[in-house]
Amino acid sequence: MVEFVCKDPQATVRGANVKATLAGFQTMQSAGEWLIRQHGIEPDQLTPDARVPVQAWLDAMRQLQERSGGRLLEGTGRAIIEAAHFPPELDSVEKVVMALDTIYYLNHEGDVGHYHVQREDDGRLVVECSTPYPRAFEHGLLQGIAAHPRLSGANDYTVGYEQLDEGDRTCRITLTPKG
Repeated sequence: MVEFVCKDPQATVRGANVKATLAGFQTMQSAGEWLIRQHGIEPDQLTPDARVPVQAWLDAMRQLQERSGGRLLEGTGRAIIEAAHFPPELDSVEKVVMALDTIYYLNHEGDVGHYHVQREDDGRLVVECSTPYPRAFEHGLLQGIAAHPRLSGANDYTVGYEQLDEGDRTCRITLTPKG
């Protein structure tokens, strides 16, 4: 998998997820709206049921990273948990992480890669990403899940990050129980 390149040109993502991207801009909402418009995404069309081409969103994210580095994308990843659709029975950090690939496909249509998740005997949750999303975004996503106040186990994990260049896997993110 290559960062910022979706191999399925027909793949889509929920409009609510893209709208959450704008939350990462915080006080610069108009700059975020300008950026996504440059890639054919209209902010007023980002309803929960709207579908947006994944590649257009990735193009906007690439431009964002080129202009401001990975910090803003990391913040966007943390914010996306607020908009992602996932079943209410997933009420803990561990349950959400273990179901991450299923949740990903509740929010995407098409071939957009996968999350490979494993629970280690010592309680660590290891996520290897093979998606077209930027690594900084993926890191932020797992940070957001690990700290989300509505999930039991929030703030009970340390989130580690490792860049990978192993086949289609771009990064490994490990949630290690504290204490």
